[in-house]
Amino acid sequence: MSSVTNSLNDLFRKTRLIFWYDPDKEMRAEFDAYEAEDLEKIEMDNNEFGLKYRMAREAPKSRFLIYMPHPRPPHAQNWFLDLELAHHVFQADQTSLVLQDIGFQEEHRPFVERYRDFFRNKERKERLKERLHAEDSEREWQLKMLAVLVREEPILENILWSLFAEISEERTEKWRAIEKYGLDEFFWKEVSRTYDYRADQPTLTDLALEIFIAAAPCGRTPKLGREARVMLSRWKDSQRYRKVFAVLSKRFEDDLNISGALNTIEGIAQIQDQDAFEAIEKKIIVELRDGLLEGRLSVESIRSTVDRREGSYWFDRYQPIYSSILAAARLFESLRTLDLSFSSASQAIIQYAESHYLIDQLYRDYLFNARISQQATLLHAISQEVEQRYTNEFLLRLNDRFQGYLDTEDRWPIGDSPRQRDFFERQVLPVLNKGNKLFVIISDALRYEAGEALHKRIQREDRFRSSLGFQVSTLPSYTQLGMAALLPHDKLEVVPSSGQVLADGESTQGLEARKAILGKSKYRATALKADEFLRLNAKEEGRALTRDHDLIYIFQNGIDQTGDKRETEHEVFDAVEREFKTVTDLLKKVSAVNGNNVLITADHGFLFRSAVLEESDFTERPAGNNVGIVNRRFLVGESFQPASGAKIFSAEQLGLAGEAHFAIPKSINRFRVKGAGSRFVHGGASLQEIVLPVLTVNKARKTDTAQVEVDVIRGTSNLITTSKATISFYQQAPAEDKQLGRTLQIGFCGDSGEAISDQHTVTFDQTESDPRAREKKISFTFRKSADQFNNKEIYLRLEERIRGSNQFRIYKELAYRFRKPFESDFEF
Repeated sequence: MSSVTNSLNDLFRKTRLIFWYDPDKEMRAEFDAYEAEDLEKIEMDNNEFGLKYRMAREAPKSRFLIYMPHPRPPHAQNWFLDLELAHHVFQADQTSLVLQDIGFQEEHRPFVERYRDFFRNKERKERLKERLHAEDSEREWQLKMLAVLVREEPILENILWSLFAEISEERTEKWRAIEKYGLDEFFWKEVSRTYDYRADQPTLTDLALEIFIAAAPCGRTPKLGREARVMLSRWKDSQRYRKVFAVLSKRFEDDLNISGALNTIEGIAQIQDQDAFEAIEKKIIVELRDGLLEGRLSVESIRSTVDRREGSYWFDRYQPIYSSILAAARLFESLRTLDLSFSSASQAIIQYAESHYLIDQLYRDYLFNARISQQATLLHAISQEVEQRYTNEFLLRLNDRFQGYLDTEDRWPIGDSPRQRDFFERQVLPVLNKGNKLFVIISDALRYEAGEALHKRIQREDRFRSSLGFQVSTLPSYTQLGMAALLPHDKLEVVPSSGQVLADGESTQGLEARKAILGKSKYRATALKADEFLRLNAKEEGRALTRDHDLIYIFQNGIDQTGDKRETEHEVFDAVEREFKTVTDLLKKVSAVNGNNVLITADHGFLFRSAVLEESDFTERPAGNNVGIVNRRFLVGESFQPASGAKIFSAEQLGLAGEAHFAIPKSINRFRVKGAGSRFVHGGASLQEIVLPVLTVNKARKTDTAQVEVDVIRGTSNLITTSKATISFYQQAPAEDKQLGRTLQIGFCGDSGEAISDQHTVTFDQTESDPRAREKKISFTFRKSADQFNNKEIYLRLEERIRGSNQFRIYKELAYRFRKPFESDFEF
């Protein structure tokens, strides 16, 4: 039911005669559409006398609606003046109806007349009515009218983002509507008042350009104030419009020749907190790369810059590059302080498990991130430096020295190092003998440095506790022998003609053979592949598996399967990352099927070098009899002739049964094998191949993770006197083990919670033990609205997202006193 109908119905309850003047004939349709019982609808057409006689004499009690499509005449010429004064004249022109419909007062008639065309549309009126409040001013009405036209919230920056979205698509419909309905003058006044934008011929594109320049001048003189910088900061964080920012940023970067301007800037001090243009990110990356290669930048300075860039709009796109550069810097620093002063082979193994593995880990971290960055040209010089220094200063030096001690040994393993072949007796039986059920996950080729990284990841999982140890593999360090060594047995034998491995005379080849050997123990034991286990229905099949068995071996082959193929060996570090997720998924599945105790280990490790090997990396194979296995890193046969480039072992020297002999190339050298890959290898006696992780994982009964605490470092005064404030934040403890990182949204607000500065989303997840590395400095730019809090308290609010929602809760809030900067009173 229309407002006209409602109004007429209400009036006819009070009077019987209604005179309706409609000089512009705007309301003809409403008159024609109106229906009511016992009512005469009459249109005036030069019949005033007869109609007046009828209403007054012939039908003095009947109801009449008289429609007059002309202006109301002066009193002296008005035939119906007496009746009109006694009854009702209906004001039903468009303006009056708008005033009545929306709830405006008569004093607001000029406002409605000014925007007459806007109010003609019923849908626009209804959407405006939904937004209006009784206390709104005319300025707020106009903002809400703009919001209706652009379909946004009645906030100027949101309206701008919507309009910028349109120009990013080279469209103008919304702006044409603003002009059509006469709101453009108001719009530009608001933009000028808020952002200090002034132009003889203002345009949206020019405004957007000036906002970008204000946030990142890059050699130009900014014309807009701090509000523009805050607006751009909030724009980048807007889920709805952040892609629009990227489109316009790219367009303006080209228009303004930002790359050329950046080339004239020395260093990154001027731009390290700017991100209006992607070229800034590229400039900073190149500066970090060159500074690292030239020795000008320390690990700490690179890490500090990467920390500052984490809040950049472009950071996620370039994160692998940053991670690569930082990993390379840490690798070079570790090589600089490398100490290879071990005095025995046993000591070398211990030192590797304690610290030297970190260099392998950094090498993997660099190569993994460099590969996924897909920026081989950009990182080419660093990649060459990493490869050369990792190989010559670490891999060769470490294993050549280790080989020197190994050459003096005639037994394996060396000394009292924990042996892989004792795994079942030393690690498995103690758990079973206590009446506990046990899962054993064997990850093929999970070398020690990867196992240590996996250990850290498990520690960060809620209710999982991991401890890390190591054991020394059998020799040769290859799959068949390593897998057999992890099974229950008294003796192992390698058949020289085939390389087949026997445990107490039984074959260990394949899942069924290993399951049969496990089945011979006094405990209810079985084995299955990882993918098979993950497919089990947890409530039924999985829990039945746990109920019916005391010991369950799970075999996973993600790393070795990738590395052992010549076509995919270069992807082995990708496979390591995937393995972390797979093993974590296995742990969660174990928990889901009521398992609480898990051991994780490997059959062998591996050597990997990214670069193509040189001639000097190969050694000649020793001559042998009845050679059953020919591998890059080992040979198996009945006997071998002594050779300077290889160490020969008998089965007995390696703690094996039988008559087989084995040839292992010294240090990290390879035997030549036609068609085989040479970058990923295993089977030899390098520390990377023979030191293996043993992770003991238990499930806790209750939550055992917590987020790191974050403090605000304040000086002796809490007074802020500038339009830009830099605040220091301190992460209390390293984000490691059960201490998880914490992501906060940080900004200043007034006493009622309204934002008065830009906001920053910051993740505190540093793992360094050095307290200085856990400090972050963040700069906040105040909006003009902050000036109203002159000599009053404002609040630095740290908020974090409520899990599973888009809502935030206050983590901490600290009061500061704000004194308006005197220069903010000036308009130039």
